[in-house]
Amino acid sequence: MRFGIDLSHHQNPAHLPWSRFEGTVDFVICRAAYGAGLRDRYMEEHVRRARAIGAKVGLYLFYRPIHSVLAHWDLFRTLAEQVKLGEGDLVPALDIEHDPLPEPGQDVSPAWSDACQELAGLMHEHYGDALIYITQREWGMMGRPEWVLARPLWVAHYTGAAKPASPNGVTPTIWQYRVGPFDPQAPGGFDSRRPEIDHNRALGELPLIRGTRTSSLPDEGLDDLRDSAALRLLDG
Repeated sequence: MRFGIDLSHHQNPAHLPWSRFEGTVDFVICRAAYGAGLRDRYMEEHVRRARAIGAKVGLYLFYRPIHSVLAHWDLFRTLAEQVKLGEGDLVPALDIEHDPLPEPGQDVSPAWSDACQELAGLMHEHYGDALIYITQREWGMMGRPEWVLARPLWVAHYTGAAKPASPNGVTPTIWQYRVGPFDPQAPGGFDSRRPEIDHNRALGELPLIRGTRTSSLPDEGLDDLRDSAALRLLDG
C-alpha cells in the first residue's frame, strides 16, 4: 500500500522529519493557494523537500466562492510553473470544503458546483485530469453533482473503518484517513493529543501528469500576476 501526506502553511517544512519520511511517504500533496488571493508560503520548500526524498509531488488549490474561476486558474498556473509541476507529478487537486474565512465562513452549496466543474475542467485540459478533494457530506451539500464522480476522488474520512464513506459509494483514489503523528501502520482517526499531519492512503493508481499543454494565460499576464498582491504570502 502507498502512503502520502498533504501539507500547507500549518506544517513548517523545517520542522518535519523528512529523513523518516524517505522510503515510507510515497507522495506529498502541497497546498498551492487558498483561493485566488493567497499563495501558501511553504509551497516551494515543501515541494523541494518532497522531491529530495523521491516522493511523487502534487499541488492542491483550495476553492473559495468569493473568487472567479479565472482568478483561481491564473494563480494556480503561476504557482505550478514556479515549482515546475509537470510530467510524472500528480495531477492537480481541487479542494472543495467549508471556506472558513471570514468567520463563520461559507458552507459548500449547490451554487459552487458550476464554478468548481469549470475549474476542474481547466485542470483536466492542461494536466490530463483533476483530483477532487471532498467528503461524502459536502458532496451532498453541493447537490450530489455527477461530474464529481467522473474525476478521481480524494476523500476525507477520519475513521478506523476498513473503507471511507465517499460520494455515491465510489472507491476513492486517495483516502485521507488520519490526523496525528505520522505512522503508516496507525489506525484511522484523529489524534486529539498530537494532531500533527494528515495521512493518506492510495486506494487506486495515482493519476499522474503525462504532459502539459500551453498555458491559456499570455506570458505577459503571468509576469504581471507574479508581481501582484495576489501572490502575497499566507500567514498564520
